[in-house]
Amino acid sequence: MPAGRGARGWAPPATAQATGSTFPLSINGGGRYLQQADGTPWFMNGDTPWQLVGNCSNAQITTYLEDRAAKKFNAVMIEAPTAYFATQSPLYNNVDGVAPFTSTSYTAASFESLNSTYWARVDHAVNEAKRLGILVVFL
Repeated sequence: MPAGRGARGWAPPATAQATGSTFPLSINGGGRYLQQADGTPWFMNGDTPWQLVGNCSNAQITTYLEDRAAKKFNAVMIEAPTAYFATQSPLYNNVDGVAPFTSTSYTAASFESLNSTYWARVDHAVNEAKRLGILVVFL
C-alpha cells in the first residue's frame, strides 16, 4: 500500500487536483478502482446539482463550480437536457427559456435537431468543470 493511504488503499485528496494531473482516469490493473493518470487511486468526492445547466446562467454555473472546487469536490453529476425538478415550464427548457431541441416533441428525430444555444450552456459547464479539475457525470 502506498505511503499515506488509508486502510483500504485510498484517501481523499488533501488539495484540489490541478487540471491535467488527474485525467484521464482509467481502471487499475486489478479492475477494482479508478486511478489517476499517474496511477494513484482516485477518490470521487462528488456533488449532484442535477439541474445546474437548466436552472443557472453561465455566471451562476461558474460561481457554483468554483465554490465546489474550493470545498474539494472533484465531481458533479448533472442532467442535460433537464427533465425533472426544473424551475421553469416546460421543464426541459433552461432558465432562459431555451429548449434543447428545435423540434417540439421528444422523439428520435429530436436528437437530430439540437438547439446550439441550449447546448452552449452545457459546454460552458463542462469547460468550467474541466478548468477546475472537476469530473462531470451526465445522467
